[in-house]
Amino acid sequence: MIQRAIRFLVFALLLFSHQALSSQNQDRKTGGSALEAYFVKTEYSQEAGVLGFNVISISNPTGKPIKIKPELVVPDGWAVFSTAITDTTVPPNDSIMIPFRIRIPGQADSDEKHELILNVFSAASELLLQAKCYVQPVSYHNWRLVIPQRRVYFYPRLNLAEFDVIIENNGNTHELVSLDVQPDYKVRIGNASDWETGQQY
Repeated sequence: MIQRAIRFLVFALLLFSHQALSSQNQDRKTGGSALEAYFVKTEYSQEAGVLGFNVISISNPTGKPIKIKPELVVPDGWAVFSTAITDTTVPPNDSIMIPFRIRIPGQADSDEKHELILNVFSAASELLLQAKCYVQPVSYHNWRLVIPQRRVYFYPRLNLAEFDVIIENNGNTHELVSLDVQPDYKVRIGNASDWETGQQY
């Protein structure tokens, strides 16, 4: 009888220790809050100028309702469209879904992933937890070449004439370009090292 009581006591202590350790891990993960949040799409690609769609899930595993103030932080120039990102209450042992649409500007750099941050505040404006997702803009190419619209003249006693060739990169990705200039047989283009170049795209 005493052995059974001791075994039961040891089992109860082990179970309590496991629950306490799990609770501590959860608190560290959510910054002291029992709430949990995540983006349904944690990483995805999107075209510039097109509305993209994502959903935020916030769950409350406790037995009490929790009032929250969600906030979605996006890069400068990005537009968010949602009527669900507002003060609300997460019911006990339940979750809520917050859908939103987002439009990224045409000049958003496609060479890097851009971060979206969800901040969840309490009714007292205390930060409870954060969640993140990443958006990779789809690359597109849009070049514009501007050459002299008028003739280029060589003036007397000068064997050199200068003119501008403008290359504009209106896309959203950095690119390396090469120029293949084929002059008339009486004209020679100077060395590339002598050219005055602007910004490299």
